[in-house]
This record gives sequence, C-alpha cells and structure tokens, in this order.
Amino acid sequence: MDRQNRAVSKEFPPGYGDVALVTRDNCVFYFPQFLLSHTSPVFRDMLQSQNYSIDNPLHVNEDRTTIDLYLHHIDPTKPTPNLDKDTIFGLLDASRRYQTPMISQTWLSDQLIARDNTVNSVVHEQPMVILNVGEEYNLPHVVQVALREIIMVDATSLINPQEHSISHGMWRHIIRLRVERHKFLSNHLIRLLLRTLQTTEPLYQASLLTPNFGSPCPRCIDAIRDLILEVSGLMAEAPSWERFERLLRSGKYTRACAQCNNTVCSLVQNTRAPPPPPSPNQGANWMSGMTGFGSQPLTGFGTDPFNSGPSIFGAFLPQATGFPNQSYNPYAAPPQFQPQTTGLIPQGTPPRHTGNVAGPPVADYESVKRSIQQKESELPELPNLPPPRPSPSPLFKPVRPL
Repeated sequence: MDRQNRAVSKEFPPGYGDVALVTRDNCVFYFPQFLLSHTSPVFRDMLQSQNYSIDNPLHVNEDRTTIDLYLHHIDPTKPTPNLDKDTIFGLLDASRRYQTPMISQTWLSDQLIARDNTVNSVVHEQPMVILNVGEEYNLPHVVQVALREIIMVDATSLINPQEHSISHGMWRHIIRLRVERHKFLSNHLIRLLLRTLQTTEPLYQASLLTPNFGSPCPRCIDAIRDLILEVSGLMAEAPSWERFERLLRSGKYTRACAQCNNTVCSLVQNTRAPPPPPSPNQGANWMSGMTGFGSQPLTGFGTDPFNSGPSIFGAFLPQATGFPNQSYNPYAAPPQFQPQTTGLIPQGTPPRHTGNVAGPPVADYESVKRSIQQKESELPELPNLPPPRPSPSPLFKPVRPL
C-alpha cells in the first residue's frame, strides 16, 4: 500500500504523538509512545524491541474503527465513547490482545452501572449482546446486569438468529430465573387483584340494598376477573411490573364504566390491605371490658362463668374454647382455636394466624409495587461461567506493507 494513499485520523493527527500506528485498512494514527507503553504491556514490548517512530510506523492488525475506539479509551484527554453493539466485540478483542483490562473490566462494567436505568442504553435494547460479551470475556458483573434485563423482556425477543450465541448452560440459567420471577410476580399480583375483588363485591352487594351510583357494578367485577386471567398469561411472557402497569393503564381498564362510573385501574390502585390481626398474646385481661359491666370479664356478676345466670355467653362457653374438657379461666391468655371448632366463639377473641397460608401476605397496591420493583432492581445470581478464552500471543509479528 502506498503511503500517499493513507488516510490520517482526525482525532489523532500528526503532531499528537511521537509514534505512528497504521491499521490494516491503511489509516495512520499518531499517539504518545509513553501512554501506549503505560496502558499495554504488549505495546511496551513491541516498542522496546524496535525503534518505532513517525518515520517507522507500527502496523497493527485492527481496522481504523477499532483502533480509534481503543485509543479513545486509553487517552485520558479524550471523551470515552458510549457502548455500541456493532463495535464492542472488536474493541474487546483488541483490549484482550493488547492486555488492557481497563477497557474490558473497568470501563465496560462502570458504563453498564451508570446507564442501567437509561431507557435507550444498549443494555435495554440488546441485552443478549451484552450477555454474550460478559460470558465470552468472563465479566461476572456484566453478565448479572444483562441477566437482570433478560428476565423481564418479552420471551419472543430472546430468540433472534442475529444475536451472538450463548452457551447451553446459560440458556438453562435464564429459563430458571424467568420461571422464578414468573412465580414471584404472579403470587403478588394475583393476590392483589383477588384482594381488589374481595373488597369490591361487598360494596356491590351493599348497593343492592342502598343504591349508590359510585358503588362498583357487576361489569366492574367481571372486568377484574378478566384482568386476573390476562395477568396470568402476561407474566408468563414478560414477568415485569412495567408490563403489568401498561396493561392496567390500557384503554380497556381505564375507561369509565357507564353504569357506575368506576374504572378497573382506579379500583386496583385504591386497593388497601386488610387490617392486621390482633396480637395472639393480649395478656391476662384480654377479655375485660367486653360485657358492659365495668371490669367484670364476660361473666357479669357470678364467679362461675357457666352457672352465673347473667353471663352473656351462658352455656356456650365450653364449646367455644375448643377444649370442652378443660376449665375456662376468663383471665388467662386466649385459647388456641382450631379450624374445625364449632359453636359460638366469644366476642373479641383474637384470630390465630397459623402461618400455613402460601405466598406473601396480601398488601395494598403501593406495597406490592415497591416489593416487585425492589426485586427487579436486584442483580440475579450468577451461573458457572466458563474460563476465559486465552488471549492471542502478544509476540505476534506486525504486518508489513508489501
């Protein structure tokens, strides 16, 4: 190739450095020799082996785009370029060949952290590309950031023949993470919608006795049931809070009902958690003050709760305790009621939570939103990454022009 036909870099023109680098597509870059030696041991060995200079340029195997990106990253006076899915593999190959970990480990990880909340970042647009980069170059944090996005994207976007291939073990790990996230979101969202249905139906039944235009109607109740079915299918395709809110704010669920003027979206967003159950240990005087007879607990006037006559519960108390053969002490802690207990339960008895209910406790809309968004912000666990691919030998022979 003729020197007269060489293109000259606009970012690294003559006079910028004391050594010239010529790419395989015949473009010359001028760069400080001490900075090349400081950032790359490969360049240091090559520059020490021969007296490369402006008149005796060093020929490299990369094209002009890759070398331009590489020099921008190692030059502290130049702005660092953003991620580009079309050039990132060539840049990382060059950083591995010239043993420059500040690009593959430091810059890439830092940029992913800084841009992981940016909508138009490469991580959001091409998470499979970033995952392939992290697995190919053994970058654990890059893999975690990419997996966090891949868990939430639509399942159809994961199958693209143009994407770089990833290992079979990584595919298995992705499937497992998506199944776990689907279970987590479905458990929270379905319980939230069931709670909405639980609070809406009594309002409708009450409106049958006392008509109220603002009370939910059967159409709203049916729409909530439809939403439950849609959420069940949606979470299998794209388990994310963003997709749920997009569905909830769609025209179908934000359109005011012609019969009651309610919207399903407002009913769900106004869902409140049920009041917490009283503590099971209320102390010795847990039943005092319930009879309307001052400090007398339950029995009224007598000392025997079963034969005192004025007792407000009378002979039903033994059956209510759940332990018919045991004596009843009104000052003792509340008895532990069993689910199969029959008979009249004393007024004010605190319910017992056995802890056997599956799934998270039912909460309001905002609590469920915070819980899911916190889960989505967490970095997922790592699979067993393969060992990094060995880098090319640093002692390669530079390409000489014919």
